Amino acid sequence: MTEEIATKERFWRRRVPRWRWAVWSILGIVALVSAFTIRDRMSRFAAASTPEDLINGKVSGGTLVIAGGGELPMQVQQKFVELAGAQKARIVVIPAVKLDESLREHYLAAWKAMQPADVQVLHTTDRAEADDPAFSAVLDEATGVWIGGGSQTSLVTWYGRTLVEKRIRAVLERNGVVGGTSAGAAIMSERMIAGGRDGRNLSRGFGLWPGVVVDQHFMRRNRWARLYQAIASGEPLTGIGIDEETAIIVERGTGKFVVLGKSYVMAMVAAIDSQPIRIEILKSGDMAHLSDLKEGRPLGPSPTDFDSLLIGE
Repeated sequence: MTEEIATKERFWRRRVPRWRWAVWSILGIVALVSAFTIRDRMSRFAAASTPEDLINGKVSGGTLVIAGGGELPMQVQQKFVELAGAQKARIVVIPAVKLDESLREHYLAAWKAMQPADVQVLHTTDRAEADDPAFSAVLDEATGVWIGGGSQTSLVTWYGRTLVEKRIRAVLERNGVVGGTSAGAAIMSERMIAGGRDGRNLSRGFGLWPGVVVDQHFMRRNRWARLYQAIASGEPLTGIGIDEETAIIVERGTGKFVVLGKSYVMAMVAAIDSQPIRIEILKSGDMAHLSDLKEGRPLGPSPTDFDSLLIGE
């Protein structure tokens, strides 16, 4: 029996040159490494791996709901409240404009209609008051914070690096939700577009989504060039341009996000080495991952029919 096996080995050594054995061995190693790479990539999406998971709040590390301005879609507003705890939600609304007391109820009315457990407005233009623990104590009990439209630079002037900003961040750290529209979307950025037409006019935002610069009213106000300038500034940023009546829901801990609404989102990734700036257009139902965008991996098919978006369904 041993002699028969030895004979077969001599036969295959004569029929198959050593270089072919080497090639086959290398191919086998490559296949094995590829299998582990695929398994590792799949494991990254094991949690919150579908748009439905993100939309339904099955996430960790806190959630961001970032809207592009204009009329806030009812489904986005409802989803924000659901993520904050539905009827147990305790929501704090922070305007980005100087608030006349006569407008306070205006800011509260739409959220009260969602019937959360509690909703309050937090507003000051005084940084000393923003640093007063008693002023922002309501944020310690908040499960959701919504930042309104207006001026993102005012938000930084009033609240940047104060106890209010720190407590907003704490809401996320205890797996709450922070949302915003227009200026309230821009403030999410680590490096924020301060305004105007020049995307190189960058300042510090609240940095709730590190490594990302958010632009809003994106297609409605033709801000493609502005976002392009921002990510071409030399800083390692990923640009997210969100159109009106559209929002993204972000799993902050992993960088996964899903688009929700009537229009589109544009993702721009800064040029790296010899790779040019990458641009992706996303629509409602599309899900993306920041690392896939940065590393040039394909984003996968969209579950949403293009024609249905054109007629607003």
